Amino acid sequence: MRFFIVPFMTAISVQAHQLSRLFFTHREYVSNDFTSGSPAHPGLLYFTVAVFFLAAVLIYKGRRQSPLSVETLARAQVVEDMKDAFIVCDSQFRFLDANQSARFLFPELNALTPGEAIKDDERFRTRGEMQVMAGGRRRTYEVTHTHIRQKGGEGGICIILHDITEREKLLKQLYIQAAFDPLMNIYNRGAFFRLSAMMVEKEKGCSYALLMIDVDYFKTVNDTYGHQCGDAVLKVLGRILKENFSGDNMVGRYGGEEMIAILKGVSPSQALAAAERLCKNIESAPVFYRNCIIRTTVSIGVGHSPAGQDHMLQDMLFEADQALYLAKNKGRNRACLYQTEEVTP
Repeated sequence: MRFFIVPFMTAISVQAHQLSRLFFTHREYVSNDFTSGSPAHPGLLYFTVAVFFLAAVLIYKGRRQSPLSVETLARAQVVEDMKDAFIVCDSQFRFLDANQSARFLFPELNALTPGEAIKDDERFRTRGEMQVMAGGRRRTYEVTHTHIRQKGGEGGICIILHDITEREKLLKQLYIQAAFDPLMNIYNRGAFFRLSAMMVEKEKGCSYALLMIDVDYFKTVNDTYGHQCGDAVLKVLGRILKENFSGDNMVGRYGGEEMIAILKGVSPSQALAAAERLCKNIESAPVFYRNCIIRTTVSIGVGHSPAGQDHMLQDMLFEADQALYLAKNKGRNRACLYQTEEVTP
């Protein structure tokens, strides 16, 4: 650029000299708009030369500075317009800089100057997910770190918080669709046995009971009132099951009108008492469907696995199924505990 300005200014000077000679030698030919028939004033010439000179200086200066200015402006524009929260700290997690998204998310950053410690900086030290209140709503952010390497000095850390709230909602919806029965809103068969197997494998030192639950005369309900009425009955039963067996216990739909539950940390007598209580709760909860009142009962078989041994879900399932067969034979609307000597082939 320095090689451009010298010939450019020389050309301007030559043209200015020629213009000056023309102006003072033939001033009567100068436009009347400027002279009005009076002796010409050299101010127009000076102004013209000044404009050329200023233009040359600005072009020269702009050519030298524009790349850096554009780069700086682009960086500022990109960082400030980021939807992700962007925080820069030194290696000790002292504040250096933050974009507008970060300052909105963490208003306390607005009061910090570079080099100051960030209050409660432990939340920024850990990568992974972070829950933050934003705009009166709890949102989920994924926290990532990028280390800044600096030659001959201490580096820094770029902390980026990416909003994954909508993604988490979608994943939760997909999980619900994959794991829960859409009618009864309890675990489906696959999810129940998968999660139950994980539970009993993890805590072998705990006792477990497995309940097999079958709706009495459910076919009669469907044949008398229609399958939509049967669906209404199953919805009510799903709600009652979740109310009776919450916490560490787990309930699911085994298939059709059969349900299943696993109870943690109970003795055989406690498991039987819980099953009998469920029978009474279901019997006392009528289902209202199109001006009809449907009263439902269930039969329950109970299998048990004591603490201190390997728990086999298939063994407990066999015991519960045999005990359910016994409860049906004894008149339904009751619960029976598996006992070898009482089971008939």
